[in-house]
Amino acid sequence: MSDIIEVKKKQKEILERLKRGSTYIGDTYTEYSIMLLLDVSESMSGKKIEDAKDALVQFIGSSNLPDNEVGLVAFGGGIHTCGLSRNSTRLKEEIKRLEPDDGTPMMTAIEATYKQFLTKKAHPVMVIATDGQPNDASEEEIWEYASAIKKKDVRIITIGIGEDVNKSFLSKLASSPGDYHFAKASFELKRIYKEVADVLALPSGEKNYSKER
Repeated sequence: MSDIIEVKKKQKEILERLKRGSTYIGDTYTEYSIMLLLDVSESMSGKKIEDAKDALVQFIGSSNLPDNEVGLVAFGGGIHTCGLSRNSTRLKEEIKRLEPDDGTPMMTAIEATYKQFLTKKAHPVMVIATDGQPNDASEEEIWEYASAIKKKDVRIITIGIGEDVNKSFLSKLASSPGDYHFAKASFELKRIYKEVADVLALPSGEKNYSKER
């Protein structure tokens, strides 16, 4: 009788975790702390930033990632941070208020994002979308820092926007070849963010998430 009770208890636990957006893999679960890093420099003005905001709002509302913690770091001029939480309504409102500003402080944004992960137990994921070049650090400095945090199990997904983006830089910054995405035009961002949500919802064995290069 006790075995039946234990099985039912286990089944209930699995269902509860699935409802919260966890991925069940054998006897383990994957829950995410997802920080969305968005370039809001002047080059993102107009349709680019509006398409990006729409894509982020869609991503947050994705049925594939319910109740995972999600936060935002917008970088342009300075950085604007909305910390990790399950309050999707507040986060969507913050996103809709974003406006372009001068500068692309990507290194500062990545450092601020990593601090958000330090007190979290869920698997940390950064999704970085940009159309330009960082101007607060060299590519080598950013790669070096990213390499260090990837060794601490931080997954980095990058999205390049537009033909002028440095594809080789963002590809190397990503955790794996499959974690780099390219949007030739900003209207493609909704599709790409949906693909990211779909991949994060897969069991670990099915993810296109290979060793750090």
